[in-house]
Amino acid sequence: MSRSVIWVSQLIVNYLGAKQTQNYLNKFNYGNQSLNGDINNFWLTGGSIKVSAKEQVRFLSNLWSGKFSIHRKTLQLTKDATYIHTIKTNKFYGKTGTGCLDKGCTSKLGRELGCFVGIYEGKGQSFAFALNFSEKKSLNGYAGLAAKDTVQRYFEKFNL
Repeated sequence: MSRSVIWVSQLIVNYLGAKQTQNYLNKFNYGNQSLNGDINNFWLTGGSIKVSAKEQVRFLSNLWSGKFSIHRKTLQLTKDATYIHTIKTNKFYGKTGTGCLDKGCTSKLGRELGCFVGIYEGKGQSFAFALNFSEKKSLNGYAGLAAKDTVQRYFEKFNL
């Protein structure tokens, strides 16, 4: 998860199949729960799934607090896969996402959508967060990584 690799996600959803993937979208009340069209890209820019920052925060809060009936080991594997590092004594978890305002922007410079969602654990509590933005100028890199760097600098500066 340290690198967002689309083909890995495609392997997973193809292994699960459309029916089981749809069951998970419904079980987790994830966004508009829409898996229409190609199973290999329903979560990418222009795909059928739509999820707001508020919905992502709710999903992560429910996941982290154990409100979903999933195996404890599955939750621990998710935490391990999304762990970034420790800031002072607080654990920082997250996942980036990059989308395109201009066709093909992830393979050439273009205007991008960036997001970073995650959990910050420390001082006996944890909270979910989400940052989404659109960049109207070309970036030298991925907007999702820029979103992650912004959130990380915030947490480091304010030591939340």
